[in-house]
Amino acid sequence: MIAIAATMLIAVSTLGVGPTNTRCPISDQPVNASSPTVNIDGTAVAVCCKRCKAKAEAMDGTAQAALLAKVQPADDVEDEPSGQSEQERPKQPAEAQSLVLARAYILPNCPLSRKGIESMNQPATKRIGDRDVSVCCPGCFRRIEENPDRYNKRIDDWIIERQKGVYPLKTCIVTGRPLGEDTVDLVFGNRLVRLCCGQCAITFKADPAKHLKALDAALIKATPFKGDDTCIVSGRPLRKAPVELVIGNRVIRTCCGDCRLKVLKNPRIWVERHDAAARKGAAQAS
Repeated sequence: MIAIAATMLIAVSTLGVGPTNTRCPISDQPVNASSPTVNIDGTAVAVCCKRCKAKAEAMDGTAQAALLAKVQPADDVEDEPSGQSEQERPKQPAEAQSLVLARAYILPNCPLSRKGIESMNQPATKRIGDRDVSVCCPGCFRRIEENPDRYNKRIDDWIIERQKGVYPLKTCIVTGRPLGEDTVDLVFGNRLVRLCCGQCAITFKADPAKHLKALDAALIKATPFKGDDTCIVSGRPLRKAPVELVIGNRVIRTCCGDCRLKVLKNPRIWVERHDAAARKGAAQAS
């Protein structure tokens, strides 16, 4: 088995597309064509002032994901109010969301101390390289940044160990070929991607947004929606077209846009709850 870590920072261009939001996602003040903008994974988000711009740029990836979701609601959200028609409402590019969520730190332990993230009551998250890293206290960042290769290797190993068991696809997302003895376990950000060979790893790295979008669609298809499923946040029954997020190769479904935002603000907590519910369901079934 080959394990490869994708340790490069992805620079995404806005390709000349301007912001579509009409209010600052931080202050809720109106914005216009001359307002400052922040580039969040290829999407231009307008803010009302330089102070809000600095705040947005200082946020970690999960907080930026919440900002992006706030200004660009999911296409099928019925419960989230909007002053725009379906045709006018700005839509979040699936590629941008996939990139942001792939970098979110969802492991339960600090990579330095190995303690639970909440164990010191001082959890902190920071973008290091191409991934977000969460620790039990801010002091852990210094030693991690002094020896990034060591701790990136530890994180990669943990991700492969934890995500391989829930990875439902038996085929390569690039070629569609079956995964076999030459399978490559590629860690992109904080997400495992299983590929049939080294050449596919190179192809994936050349356009990760494209392949993550395809992977998300395949995972959602492989994890069918059941009529009796409930929202992981509110506990309400899910409607026929729930809001779907893929985090750490788990499909997480919510009943509305507000619940989706709660998941995006702290993906790690909701992945832990998803896994706990899955274990409980498996135990009851047996």
